[in-house]
Amino acid sequence: RLQGDPVRAAEVWRRFNDSYPGFSDAEGELRVAERELAIHEQRKAREAAMRDAARLRTAGDLQGTLAVWRTYAALYPADEDAARELREIQAELTVRERARRVAALEEETARRRASGDLDGALAQWTAYLSEDPASAEATRAVDLLKAEITERDRSRRLEEARSAAARALLRSPIENSV
Repeated sequence: RLQGDPVRAAEVWRRFNDSYPGFSDAEGELRVAERELAIHEQRKAREAAMRDAARLRTAGDLQGTLAVWRTYAALYPADEDAARELREIQAELTVRERARRVAALEEETARRRASGDLDGALAQWTAYLSEDPASAEATRAVDLLKAEITERDRSRRLEEARSAAARALLRSPIENSV
């Protein structure tokens, strides 16, 4: 162990225990050497995971980064730092997915608004809001679309009332002359 090679130290103590079975001090040394070897192997695996994850994250591959940390965490489930990394990456992926979906819904809303389909746009945002009730963007969009639909319906009713009044006025002089 003094030379700093846990693989070699564990092997030496294994051979010694095989040669001299029942020697209690050697058995204790073997257990210590095997524990140091396990720590060394975990450290190497963690360093490799960190390298791979950093490379993938730099390349923008969060799914790949997540896969690296999941693989490592499956081998070493007690590593709290790996669990924290997994939670952070999953949170970032959730934020990205939410932003992607909101942007797509905003584009679709603009298209539907241009074609006059406010009800269809509202239905899409309402469906999304049921999937993600914490979405402030969806809440704002639903509120705005409801207000637009209410205003549109009010304007239609007002126009219909004006048209009906105009028709009534046009009919009144004719009916009076008959």
